[in-house]
Amino acid sequence: MDISLERNSRNMKPIPLSQPGPQCTGQGLELLAIALLCFPALLPGSTIAEESETSQNLATSSIWLGGSISQYDYFSRYPSETRPDGFSLGASHFVNEDWMLSASINKQSAKEVWQVDFGDLGVLSSGAETETKAYAIGVSWFAEDFALSATYSQIDTVERALSRVPAIIESLESDDSALSFSYDSSTGMDSWILDYSIGIQYLETKSFSRQAFIGEPPTVAAADYDPKSWSLYLDLTMSYWMEQDSFSWAPSFSFGWTAEVSTDGEPVIVIARGEERRLLTRVSDQLLDSFRIPDSGYLEFALNFDWENNWSSSFSINQTLSSEPDILSLDIDVGFSF
Repeated sequence: MDISLERNSRNMKPIPLSQPGPQCTGQGLELLAIALLCFPALLPGSTIAEESETSQNLATSSIWLGGSISQYDYFSRYPSETRPDGFSLGASHFVNEDWMLSASINKQSAKEVWQVDFGDLGVLSSGAETETKAYAIGVSWFAEDFALSATYSQIDTVERALSRVPAIIESLESDDSALSFSYDSSTGMDSWILDYSIGIQYLETKSFSRQAFIGEPPTVAAADYDPKSWSLYLDLTMSYWMEQDSFSWAPSFSFGWTAEVSTDGEPVIVIARGEERRLLTRVSDQLLDSFRIPDSGYLEFALNFDWENNWSSSFSINQTLSSEPDILSLDIDVGFSF
């Protein structure tokens, strides 16, 4: 196996995703970041191995812990800033020189209350609670200069909200299963590294929504959604690695896009308030490292550090593109390889 590919690919942190990216999340974790492997994107890797280094003395296992906070408006009609935060925990292990297994868990939640001035109606309170849990397992096979990966993810989302004018109590539940396959590789010159990943995702969603309209008379509406879709995705990351006396570091810029190519069933629009139609709030692979939202993308800037004694860390800021809602996310990760 080519050592430079192995070292770079070990830093594949997709990504909750969020991101969300999933995942989506900081990169630059020595061997760790691949732990989520949920739709891997070959993000910034460690420094290229010295000529004297061999694959026999590279770490074969890793663990990592990450924290994140996101921001978006829950309702589109009035200010309703929501800031879910949470953690990610993952591990990976090279069974041999060619095969690697990984697993991860991720959780994000938020509870918000907003005071909104409705003019003649006065100031009224609205609020929402959200919780998302994501679990993933992955396997990767490393060839001479590329890697093939497969990942299965399970994502559970629950939302409850009270909106005003009209007054509606909402309850939303979603159970998502995603299976992805990807081809990952990298190329570089001097200290520059370009990582790229091309993949396909199958997403199956089961959603249930209930709305109680508070009025005369009160009305309750419920709906089930069971869409299935196939999507293609592409991730690109450019990084520039610099060596210091006791560590190496790299700024990196990433772009990713997911395009839906086939769908079966109704779209997951679970809330309708007159002309407003809102998707069940989801965070992409780059933010939650769970799955990718069809027909959306992300931009990300990250600072990645490889420290002495097999420690690594990263800080990243991620902005979704063409997603509903529009999400900004900050992530910090710390990892250890052994």
